Amino acid sequence: MSEHTGSHVDAPVHCHGEQATIDQLPVDCLMGPYKKYDLSSFAPEAGKPVELQIIKEIEKRDEFSLQAGDIVLIDFGWDKYYKPDSSGSEREWWGKNEPGLTNEVCKYFSEAGIKAIGADTPGVDICMLDGKILSAPGHVEYFLPNNILIMEGFSRMSQAPAIGVFMALPLKIKNGSGSPIRPILLA
Repeated sequence: MSEHTGSHVDAPVHCHGEQATIDQLPVDCLMGPYKKYDLSSFAPEAGKPVELQIIKEIEKRDEFSLQAGDIVLIDFGWDKYYKPDSSGSEREWWGKNEPGLTNEVCKYFSEAGIKAIGADTPGVDICMLDGKILSAPGHVEYFLPNNILIMEGFSRMSQAPAIGVFMALPLKIKNGSGSPIRPILLA
């Protein structure tokens, strides 16, 4: 099984060679209050990153603001495209197409002092169309280099309330660039 299978976390070393590996992270690195950004009503599209205006609109609509140490969850509504029992292009589509986040959104989250970010897409911030990465500002500039962990491949996020407590434990894989996790949300 790969370190990046199913719902998983990326350690800073995943994109930045000399940074922390998964076994060097504290056991509570994925525990804390969360804020969920439900983007499903905005119908995000593959290859078109979500802009800061929408993030701010959700905060106003759902009556919350970010605090340092929060965990951000992004519900793109993308798990509907994940079809592991399919074959060919239908199965592969989810892994090759995603909306992602703009540079401004990633900067906003980073400057808020979040500790982790997760989504129901294969790459949280990565904007991808037909397998071509158009941008990945969180992975390369705002999240992993600043020790903000990235979690990917979530499902059934629509069932989660807008705020609550997030818990997951990564496996202690020696020199690992990531780990499968089992996320648990408490309202």
